[in-house]
Amino acid sequence: MKLIAQTTGVSSGISGSIFQGSLFDLIQMAKRQFSVICGPAILFIVLELIDGILTMWATQNGFVEVNPLVSPYSQTWLCPASKVATAMLGSIVLLPAVRRHSRLIKAGFILASLFIAVIILSNLYEIVLAA
Repeated sequence: MKLIAQTTGVSSGISGSIFQGSLFDLIQMAKRQFSVICGPAILFIVLELIDGILTMWATQNGFVEVNPLVSPYSQTWLCPASKVATAMLGSIVLLPAVRRHSRLIKAGFILASLFIAVIILSNLYEIVLAA
């Protein structure tokens, strides 16, 4: 019963107080857990932005977007905006799970970032070959 009171900041009724000061501890714990995935999440979002801008530039210069979901708007600013928006939405959706699965989520962001980095490098290689 005491453990529940400490983690939620609500008294169990035994001590008689409603707030025991552990809300600050809970906020600090959330900040520490979020900081574990903050770097990989920001890296993933930035790489998505780079991929979107590179895709937009490439399609404006004669390259073809092979993704049928992105190709209709690949020549506009909607391309990088949609890539960043989906990356941010995915990051926000995962926030509640950080408390229990921070290592798994961090690894997922790192793997997704590596995947996007490989795609960016592959696209840059194709652009250099065509030049």
